[in-house]
Amino acid sequence: MTPLISNFYSLGFLATHIQLSVYTLQQTYENDKFLNKIEYSDNFLNQTTFSNSLKGIIANYSIIQFCSFLDEYKNFNSKYIGQKYFERIKKVRRKNHYGIQRINQWSDLYNFRNQMVAHNFDIKNESVFLKKELINYKIPDTLDEKILFYKIILKICQNISSEFQELNDEIDLNFTITKKIKILKNLDLDLDKEIDLIEKNM
Repeated sequence: MTPLISNFYSLGFLATHIQLSVYTLQQTYENDKFLNKIEYSDNFLNQTTFSNSLKGIIANYSIIQFCSFLDEYKNFNSKYIGQKYFERIKKVRRKNHYGIQRINQWSDLYNFRNQMVAHNFDIKNESVFLKKELINYKIPDTLDEKILFYKIILKICQNISSEFQELNDEIDLNFTITKKIKILKNLDLDLDKEIDLIEKNM
């Protein structure tokens, strides 16, 4: 697999996963009343509604996905993909320039990911919990902002696909990531026994 095809697969998969997250988030907003009938068995978890819990989890995860897409888009360059594609890559990146500039207006995307959702609440080796001042983040936070972000990355992928139409003959549209990974499962897990051992040994 060439670096160009690999990059295109990665961008496409990430865009698809982002679409799933963003539109799942949209469904949580549209189905608030139904979702809020669901309650946890643990009263502590019921301090917020089920719908709000889902919104928070999906919204945070989408920020990680956004950053992953941008990291992969950085690899869409002639140094990584090959000098023979220099002019064509340059052409696509010019087309995508407006979208990337718009994304860059959310200037704290990576800070929020690193400090709040992907790592352990540290800002330059100082715990967030010990900071006295309010920490401000400019990120795509509302549903509309997340939809806008998805629409931009969709257009980025479409522009690449349009320029590199030969990719359409080489890409397997039925490909799934499960063809490349295997999760080793422990089907013999006895949950009650394991929890009992935790209580006895910890």
